[in-house]
Amino acid sequence: AHTSRMKFLVAVYANMTPARLLAEKALTFDAFSGGRLMINSVNGRENILTKYDMNVEHDRRYELGEQYWADFRRIYAEGTESNFPNTPLRIDPPETGHTVPLWGTGDSPAGLQNSGKVLDAYLVMLRENAFVRDKFTAARASAAAEGREFSDFGGLSGVIVRPNRAEALDRFRSLFEKTGIERIREVLDN
Repeated sequence: AHTSRMKFLVAVYANMTPARLLAEKALTFDAFSGGRLMINSVNGRENILTKYDMNVEHDRRYELGEQYWADFRRIYAEGTESNFPNTPLRIDPPETGHTVPLWGTGDSPAGLQNSGKVLDAYLVMLRENAFVRDKFTAARASAAAEGREFSDFGGLSGVIVRPNRAEALDRFRSLFEKTGIERIREVLDN
């Protein structure tokens, strides 16, 4: 109700929500937001996925995700009938042929190949320039191998919001002090 330009990037783990249900939610969200939904396709890490009983090996997750996103896009493009009994409500797809852009990343060979096949936009965690450049170059090559191009590229980063700059900087510094530079380096290197 308070914005008309801000876009919404929502992280979704492929195969955790049925593709039809996600398409229904996306159609509804897009109808209310004027088509501003974007999805961050996440293939996940074992330590997260096992919490949800998804015990699928790394490369296989990408294979399964490819079919999942194909199903999602097909159902989204078709629109869907309401789940409410005895109601003629239908959620139609946008008339302009709008699709929900899939953003995401992939570092491993399987992840890069999947990115080139499935994603519309490629994301990378912000690091030094050479790292980002190399990731974008590899992603472009993966998409080109599939006869595709990415519509956009982006960098993932955190944002600290406080009433003023001094408080924001204090919070920023406290994160490093509490965590410790060695732990931060370890996480980034992994």
